[in-house]
Amino acid sequence: MKIPFGEWLPDQPVFEQSEGTNYVKNVVPKARGFGPFKSFSQYSNALTARCQGGIAVKDKNGSVWIFAGDATKLYRQSGATFSDVSRLAGGAYALGASAHWDFTVYNDNLIATNIADDVQTFALATDANFSALAGTPPKAAHCATVREFVVLGNLVGFPNRLHWSASGNSTNWTVGSNESDRQDLYEGGPIRGIVGGEYGVVFQEAGITRMTRVGGGIVFQLDKVESNRGTRSPKSIVPVGSNVFFLDTEGFMVFNGQQSVPIGAEKFNRTVIDELDPTYYTRVVGASDPRNHYVAWIYVSTSATLPGIPDRMLIYNYTTQRAAIVHLNLEYILTLISQGTDLDTMGATYADLDALTDSLDSPIWMGGSVLFGGFDSDHKEGFFTGSNLEAIIETPEVTNDLNRAILQAVLPLVDTTSLTLAAGYRERLGDTVTYTAEAPVEQDGRCSILTSARYHRLRATIAAGATWSHAVGVNVEGGDGGYS
Repeated sequence: MKIPFGEWLPDQPVFEQSEGTNYVKNVVPKARGFGPFKSFSQYSNALTARCQGGIAVKDKNGSVWIFAGDATKLYRQSGATFSDVSRLAGGAYALGASAHWDFTVYNDNLIATNIADDVQTFALATDANFSALAGTPPKAAHCATVREFVVLGNLVGFPNRLHWSASGNSTNWTVGSNESDRQDLYEGGPIRGIVGGEYGVVFQEAGITRMTRVGGGIVFQLDKVESNRGTRSPKSIVPVGSNVFFLDTEGFMVFNGQQSVPIGAEKFNRTVIDELDPTYYTRVVGASDPRNHYVAWIYVSTSATLPGIPDRMLIYNYTTQRAAIVHLNLEYILTLISQGTDLDTMGATYADLDALTDSLDSPIWMGGSVLFGGFDSDHKEGFFTGSNLEAIIETPEVTNDLNRAILQAVLPLVDTTSLTLAAGYRERLGDTVTYTAEAPVEQDGRCSILTSARYHRLRATIAAGATWSHAVGVNVEGGDGGYS
């Protein structure tokens, strides 16, 4: 009898679950079954403290620029080295523990905001340090570029207020001057994020508003398109094409420009929300991996061993609409663009090239490659390009109608022999599941497992570092065990 691993559906009852599995760890979802997730490979030097924001952008000439920020500093990356490019006047930044840096690019100028400090700017082609943006814009938690405007949101003293620059001029913030203006959003609570582009999308705690460029005396038409949906986690907002993924109080959603649609309802929402430590809602951080077609979010679980450091990563494949979970300590994740490294630079940065954890043909060394990466608990940037993590996948629990079933051997449908299988079994649904000893793969490809019970599930544990691509399910050999 073949039992597929199926879709990860932890919100569904584990018994009689014909469509999917209740438990997976350290895998990515595929159209059929699961694939491996690679370990984090450190690439850069360390920031001074926990990463609280980052961005990778290209300027008009195609050059790649990567910046990051912690509580007191802003950094620019060159090769594998982050250097302090904080402001020279005004002292250290004063970012709160629950806040993040927000970034937007405007005409080859990087603009950075956090509500505690003056809005910062960095001319990509010429500046050596950040400095206060001219025009005395208000301090703000969030920023975005919408058409020809820089838009700020959640201002000091006015958490529900938007303020945008003059048309085509990021240094003119005088209300009434060349279409610069401000507007309060009177319901929905504090502004928690802005997504820019041809039109803007403003996320509040309990509302989503679309900003449409009109011109003339109106400038922007603000349409409240969603009520009672929004986010408490600003960095959970992840734009992918014309869609925006985010974490709402209901669970994980996608906003398509008109409305929000749940992506995890009756699948994984309840499990993740119950596991998420409510003390650290603001440390939920999302990012996309365009190469592999998924969105990921890291969050602090209630069982985290490093206080305040996310230890779980939810992965959602937006093409197959399937999810999985990874256990990994990370401070921040983001979509990165490789800057490119030649052998001379590598030799100067890495004393022993033979000790590199990534092969020399890895895309991290080639300029312009779009990669999924982040910062670990050492405050170092890196990529998920190491060896495969140990993976665990369970089948759904199955029964033999009203009879017992006898298991004699199990054939794993996984393209590696570096795994073990165990059978979980119980007589009644109210009983605790007992697992057999882990059985290795034998020469004939089977794992020797002998059990007799009414309910069975199979658990595959794939060794760390094993080379594999697909885990589809198992084939079970056995027979009818009778009624009693």
